[in-house]
Order: sequence, then structure tokens, then C-alpha cells
Amino acid sequence: MAYSRQRLAWLAAWLQRRRRLRASRSSEPPVVIPNAPVFTDSGFEWDQTQADWADTFFDWTFDHGSFPVASIEIWLARDNNGSVYELVTTVPSTTGSYRHACATKDEDYLHYKLRYVDGGTGGPFSSELEVNVQR
Repeated sequence: MAYSRQRLAWLAAWLQRRRRLRASRSSEPPVVIPNAPVFTDSGFEWDQTQADWADTFFDWTFDHGSFPVASIEIWLARDNNGSVYELVTTVPSTTGSYRHACATKDEDYLHYKLRYVDGGTGGPFSSELEVNVQR
């Protein structure tokens, strides 16, 4: 019996080395995901760009990590359109603020999200920022 146990132990060790070797050969580099921008401040002003219109503005931070300078997409959803997000604009990823001129003519809840984009690489969306525009 001792001989058969030795053979089984040898076989188990050999199979484990073989699995580890296969895993090291076929492993792909880890997928690196860009950071999400983080909102830091926001607000609105009436009648700045045009009479009877409100402009919104907000600031954010973004840590590029190992990713190059590229773009930040700014997305907007209004409560009155079923909260469907639409792309407003794209700014350089080194930008840390945006003023949305003539964002709304009415009192409204505006929801913004941001994300980093570099060609085909799109990062995760930021948390949602709600701007409650009131008179």
C-alpha cells in the first residue's frame, strides 16, 4: 500500500505543476479600468448667459492613474424626459469644471454624470450629481 500512495502523491504533485505551468503561460495581463471622476461642487445661476434661462456649473476631480490625458464626457438627464441620459459635450480630461450655459428655462432637476474616454476605452460613470434649479 505504501508504494501506491507514493505514486498517487507523485502524480498529484506532477498534475499540480502542470496546471500552474499552463496557467502561467495562458494568463493575460490584468485588465486596468480608468478611475471615475468625482464631483466636488455645483450650483446654478439665473439670467447670466441669457434672460430667463438658468446656467448650471459644477467641479470635479479625476485621477488619471496610468491613463493618458484624453476626454471627459458630460451626460445630462432631466426629470421631465424620464431620466434618459444624453451626451452634452466632451472636454479635456485635465479640465476640472464645466458651465452648462442655458441649461434650463424652467425650475427643474438636472442630473449629470461624467466619464473618462480615450478612443475605444471608456471608464465607469461617476456618481450622479443632481442640480435642483429653483427661482
